[in-house]
Amino acid sequence: MSSSIFFFEYEQRITVYAGGLRFQKVTRADAGDYNCEVSGNGGYGENTIKLVVSVPPSKPVSSIPSSVTTGSNVRLTCFDPVGSPPSTYEWYKDNNLLPEDPTKFPIFKNLTYKMNAFNGNLEFLSVSKWDAGSYFCVASNENGVSQHGDAVKMEVYDVDSSQVLDVKSNLSMETHNIPGKITNSHIMEKQYGVFMLQEVKLKLEIQKLELEVTKLKLELQKLGHEV
Repeated sequence: MSSSIFFFEYEQRITVYAGGLRFQKVTRADAGDYNCEVSGNGGYGENTIKLVVSVPPSKPVSSIPSSVTTGSNVRLTCFDPVGSPPSTYEWYKDNNLLPEDPTKFPIFKNLTYKMNAFNGNLEFLSVSKWDAGSYFCVASNENGVSQHGDAVKMEVYDVDSSQVLDVKSNLSMETHNIPGKITNSHIMEKQYGVFMLQEVKLKLEIQKLELEVTKLKLELQKLGHEV
């Protein structure tokens, strides 16, 4: 960023005075480290001041599938792009707050999830029927009211075993038939080659017979003249 653009961006909001800066209307983009340098009378000094801008959480953006199959890996995500400091996250199932570790609570022991309160992920390594329900997340930080995301009902369905067997059966038949087709083709090619070779041999034999017949005729003619 050039200096002219930099000063244009801040000239309406920042007042520079001896030894300091005053922001008229601070934004989240103003957060960061500010360096102050002082020199004079042969001396020099500098200091860094960290400006932290507090922003309340916003309504989080969540990703929740509406239907999944049992045994699959499923990840639900939640993210607040505005809150500062960054929001932490909680998840609710059927309006009940989910603990970070479900194994510590008998009522949640059948659930299969793992939760990360800092990145907002709720992950099911092998989702089960027990995990079906209505889910939503909540974003929170120390600077404002917590914000709720939209609730989405997640259905968990069993895989149709008959369809799986049909697919496996079809694949088995296809893979079984492929070598057969290749073998039959090879056999036909070999047989054709044998027939061609036999035909050539037969022609040679015919030519040899014709040559013998010609010799025989010549011998007969010779004997006739002698008589």
